[in-house]
Amino acid sequence: MQRVLVPGVAYKLAAAQGEPAGLLKAAKALVLNTSDTPAGRKESEFGDPL
Repeated sequence: MQRVLVPGVAYKLAAAQGEPAGLLKAAKALVLNTSDTPAGRKESEFGDPL
């Protein structure tokens, strides 16, 4: 899993603080949220999934 969800394969990111652009062709995906995601973004993007 770690080797598939990498920049240039699963997404592209123009800037560190920017919004990623998805590159996968799948209609659905499972979001893996790492512990270093800022709390504000985690809540606004994912609605506190934990």
